[in-house]
Amino acid sequence: MSDDEELAAFLAARLDEKEATASHVGPAHVAWLTLCGSDGQLLYTTVAATSGDSEDVWVAGGKVLPEPAFVRVVYDPERALREVAADRTLLRERERLAHRREALAANRRASERWTPHTAPGYPSAYDMQREGFALEALEHFLFGLIRVRAAAWSDHPGYRQHWSPHASIL
Repeated sequence: MSDDEELAAFLAARLDEKEATASHVGPAHVAWLTLCGSDGQLLYTTVAATSGDSEDVWVAGGKVLPEPAFVRVVYDPERALREVAADRTLLRERERLAHRREALAANRRASERWTPHTAPGYPSAYDMQREGFALEALEHFLFGLIRVRAAAWSDHPGYRQHWSPHASIL
């Protein structure tokens, strides 16, 4: 397995973990709540949770809290699932580009046996080479994005420091 494939596998495993966590939590939101008295004076700030419905109450330490003056959501499972889907799209696109580049290389090898006169409409070796360079550049850029996304787990024991986006030129 190449280093790029290892990093892609590492990111896919972390995404599986993130999805399992977000799916287990359900639609609940965790937030910092700032609670104020009727006179507008700050009473306290706390971490609380709600099931995610707009009608639900906020709970902290097993107690229902009064209506907060300010809510800052710090964990939204639905957003976490959207992030997982976006990162998986990056991984799938990288895989698709790699397969396309491999197919192009096979076509290039096959085209060496044909002349333009024997295979009309077949792309020239130059066209295929140009497309190959474009695919390689896209694949390199996409892998740079994958490095950036995987860096969020740089504190994980399986993360290798040479995967850091700072360790290579994007």
